[in-house]
Parts: sequence; structure tokens; C-alpha cells
Amino acid sequence: MSRVSHQRSARRRLLSVGSVDVQGEDASIGQLSVDTIFAALGELATCPSREPIEAVVVGATSAHRVPDMLRSVEALRRLEPGLVVIAVAPGLPLPSLDDQVDLQVAPPLRIEQVTRLLDGTPPEPEAATTAPTPDLVSPVPAGAAARITDTVLIGALLQTPANFRTLLMQSLAERSGQAGVRLESGAGAPGSATVHDDGVTFGHLVGGDIPRLQAWARWTAGWMRLEQRLERLREEALCDDLTGALNRRGLRRFLDVAIDTARRGRREISVLVFDIDDFKSWNDRWGHEAGDVILRHVVQLLGSVIRDGDAVARTGGDEFVVVFADRMPPRTPGSTHPGSIDGIARRFQSQIASMKFPELGLGAPGGATISGGLATFPWDGGDGSTLLRIADERALESKRRGKNCLTFGPDAVDVKP
Repeated sequence: MSRVSHQRSARRRLLSVGSVDVQGEDASIGQLSVDTIFAALGELATCPSREPIEAVVVGATSAHRVPDMLRSVEALRRLEPGLVVIAVAPGLPLPSLDDQVDLQVAPPLRIEQVTRLLDGTPPEPEAATTAPTPDLVSPVPAGAAARITDTVLIGALLQTPANFRTLLMQSLAERSGQAGVRLESGAGAPGSATVHDDGVTFGHLVGGDIPRLQAWARWTAGWMRLEQRLERLREEALCDDLTGALNRRGLRRFLDVAIDTARRGRREISVLVFDIDDFKSWNDRWGHEAGDVILRHVVQLLGSVIRDGDAVARTGGDEFVVVFADRMPPRTPGSTHPGSIDGIARRFQSQIASMKFPELGLGAPGGATISGGLATFPWDGGDGSTLLRIADERALESKRRGKNCLTFGPDAVDVKP
């Protein structure tokens, strides 16, 4: 496999598959070249989020190789549904391929054609277009360059997902000329344009000329589908699949943000590290399915105790971390942090001890005990690694003191609830 890279950009990159002649250069577009579709799929699967591949050019040396080219396009779409795909082959463009690719041209491909497509402008300046194509990336009417380009939308999906839908509606208003358009959930008002794809309804477009918005509904659905897919990938990357709690990666990310927020707001946050006492004996006697039941119950119980700004993470087999970072007033009126956290932890410890596990059958014992340690920012440490290390050391001290114990500081120990 040959691989060439030049003028790499953190915002946009173009991947060429096979022998594709791309004429010209654009300093804002980095170009990669691979020999086969398999190498291209590998590049897409492993490219870092800070340097996404925005477009792929698939070439065919002759018109009779176009069917093979389209099979490559299908593979790319399955891996990355929101990818911009450009077909380059003799005899193109063909009307029958309009639904398969975002742009089709006979060789050579000019780099300015790629730039215009990524910017959401028509392939040719003189080509006036009043309705969008059914692909994900759709041209704006001639002479009306969009300020919210596809690059901006992709950047929002990857970096600021909370702003994505606002930007999507702004971009739709620019491209369609419907200034008051908005996306609403629910059943949809009569005459609204339904945004749906592959049996999934994402909402309804209202506030504009509905016949015109109908043509833009699929364009909107394509972006919404991509948003949904990325959100699912984020959850899988940051959450434990057994319990739904954060995993180690998710914990680190949450803790870094929580500490930075607390530092700027001059607030304290606390980290509780604990594990289940003698957890191995549960697995040995009742099987690993029983252990899974207990782990899920623990996370469910924690979820009922903590507040919206807090987080629960599972960092090992039966090892958990709770970050008390909520910015609301103290949980107990008049209490101070971490004093109010101590009461929450003790109550949780007591509730764990009284839990029942009906899934394990009548003969299974109820309740479990935990041992843990608490560390608080900024008094115990100024970063996540230090807080976790100190809380873990105090959890080990709880084990040495006989288990079923929480250690909140060097001399503050809650023994046996």
C-alpha cells in the first residue's frame, strides 16, 4: 500500500482510493492516497477525531469498472454514513448514480471542485439549484454561499455536540432560504415536514414553506442519523457495557472537566473510591452471573443517591468511583463540603448492606458490604490522578481496618455502619 500525505489539516482531509488524478492544490485540504478500498476502510476506522477524513474520492479507470466502484462506495457508506463520496471515472456523470455519490465527474478531478463541495456550494458557480439533492451534503443555491458549512457542522458534531442542532437549523435556513425554520419533536403539526430515515423519525420541520422544506427533510435526516451514530459511539467509548456507569476513560474525562470547573469556581469536589468486600466469594459460590447482578444493583442504587452533576464509574471488576461534583447548594442545609458527602456515603454503605437480590433465588444471601476512601479537591490534591491515588490509599486502609469501613481522611474513619 502506498500512502502519501501533504499539507495535513486538523479540520479537513481528502482520501483518494486507487489511481485518481486530483489536479491543483488547496492549503486547507490535506490529501492521503491509498491503493485499495480495504486500506481506505482502515484509514477511516483509525483516523483521529481531531483530524477527520471529510471526503473520499473513488476512481475507476474505465466506464465498465463503475459497478466495482459503486461496491466500494457501499462499503464506505456502511462504515461512515455521513462521509462525502466523490466518484471519478470516464463517462461520468450519469443520472442513475446521483443517489449513490455526492459528486461524480469525469477525470481529472479539480481540487476546487472538492473545496466547493465541502463548503456546501454548487459544483459549478453557474449551476443554479433551487432544491437539494438527496445526499447528506447538499449544495446551496447559486450565489448564496452558506456561512454554516458542512465543515462547521462536522466540527460541532465532534467537538461541541450540544451546539450541533442549533447550527444545523441555521445552516438549513441559509441553504433553503427559510429563515424561520425549526425542528420540533412530538407528533408534528399538520403540514409539517417529517424528518425521518430508515424507519426512524427525528422530528418535524416547521416555520417555513412546507413544500420547500419537504425537499430538505432527507438532508436534515442524514445529519440527524450521523449525530445519533456518533452519540452511540461516544457512549460505547466512555461507558461500562455491563452497568452503564462510566469506564476509566469516561471517568478521566469527567474528572478533568469537574476539577477545572471547581478550580475556576473556587469550589470543592470529592472522590469516593470503594469496592465490594469479598466479591470473589459471591462469584465462587453463586457464579459470575450472580456477580453481574450485584454490580448492576450497586450502580442502580448509586444512581438513586447521587445528583445530576455527580458521576459513577466502574474502574475494575468490583471497583467503583463516585465523583461528587454537583454545583447545587449543600445536600444537607447548613452542612459544608465534604461533610455533606460523608453522610451520603454512610447512607449508601448502609443501603448496600440491606440490599436483596431476588434474581439469585431464595437461597441467596442478601446484602453486601463495601470498603472505601474519600479524597477532596483542593485539600487532598489538585488533579484527578492525585485524588484517585489518595482515595484508593484510604480505601486500602479501610480494608486493613477490617472491611465494611469508609476512611474519609488520615484520622477520620467510619467503622461498621
